[in-house]
Amino acid sequence: MADEEGSESRGSSADDVEERRADLISALREMAQALQQTIRAQQQPPPIATDGDTKAMVALCEFKHQKPPAFKGEPDPVVAEQWLDEINKILDALRIRESNSRITHAAYQFTGEAAKWWKMVKRSCNVETMSWDQFCKTFLDKFFPPVLQEAKVEKFNKLYQGKMSAMEYDARFTELSRYAPELVSTEAKKARKFEHGLRPNIRLKVSVLRLPTYAEVLERALIVEADCEEFKKVREKTRQRMGQHSGNPNKKQRTSSSSS
Repeated sequence: MADEEGSESRGSSADDVEERRADLISALREMAQALQQTIRAQQQPPPIATDGDTKAMVALCEFKHQKPPAFKGEPDPVVAEQWLDEINKILDALRIRESNSRITHAAYQFTGEAAKWWKMVKRSCNVETMSWDQFCKTFLDKFFPPVLQEAKVEKFNKLYQGKMSAMEYDARFTELSRYAPELVSTEAKKARKFEHGLRPNIRLKVSVLRLPTYAEVLERALIVEADCEEFKKVREKTRQRMGQHSGNPNKKQRTSSSSS
């Protein structure tokens, strides 16, 4: 009886060893297969970029090289407009004309609140089919709303030279005229609008000429302004000389009276 139990025990142990050996061989095979797959994956060449991908990467590198400004979504319409102007200038210089590419590059510069806003825009509409003009309008409607643009138009309507120099008036005129393109849609309209805001002493000498272009009106206004300034200096010097001349006889008269 004891011999039978010993035989059964030895047989069970042998079975366990064989089972473990089989498991070990199976595990080693799986490891070998996994290792072979890893080696094959490493030996495979990386995916080749298409011409479109290459062009896009080159365009983005060139764009970043221009150091375009980032836009955080500042609550200042002037900052928003200046940012859009700068982005437009860079994209035009790089000759990036396709709307989708222009939008991609511009949106790449969004950070903070602007980035969050753009994510919401992408959820609500298909930006892949959006034109550049639509992007600019969407951007300005958010960060430079119509009510503020209307205020700029009102400022342009009430713009006069006042105490500004002709060059300062020209800069202000150019800045505000963009918000009311219908008022300066032709050279003649632009010339008359600028002319109307000149100081009276300059306007009277310019308006009679009925110059046809804005550039000509500005040039004549600068000449007249310079002439007015020169005349003012000459008149002031004349007054000073006359004052000195009229003061001398009195001084002589007082000296003579004292002597007598």
